[in-house]
Amino acid sequence: MSTQESVNERTRILSWVLSILFIGTIICIAYFFFGHILKDYLQRTEFNSEIWKDTKTAHNPPYPRLRMVDDLLRRNELIGMNREEVVALLGERDQKRFGECDFVYFLGPQRSFISIDSEWLTMKLNPEGYICEVLVLTD
Repeated sequence: MSTQESVNERTRILSWVLSILFIGTIICIAYFFFGHILKDYLQRTEFNSEIWKDTKTAHNPPYPRLRMVDDLLRRNELIGMNREEVVALLGERDQKRFGECDFVYFLGPQRSFISIDSEWLTMKLNPEGYICEVLVLTD
């Protein structure tokens, strides 16, 4: 092997090593900043009224309400329900928070890069006694 071929071979190997390190670094950085989004998506589950109502498991990891809330909102039209329908579906409220909200349910730690707050499902009743607003809020 000539000197020129040896230099070309080393340059080619070095290029591959640097490319692999660069791509690996990009993947690690992307996971660090966006991994929580993927984790949240993969942990979602179907809404189950009985599991939702079980406050012993709802307030502890793996926070089943947090994993079910997206399916609950997608499959159930909460706006227009009356108090009895909400209680039958979700159970009694956890506590009254967020000012004028009539129903408040603890979901779990905030789904974000840095989870320092909690997420809550909140609902307001209109004067006729029907749900008029549904929001997922953080405290």
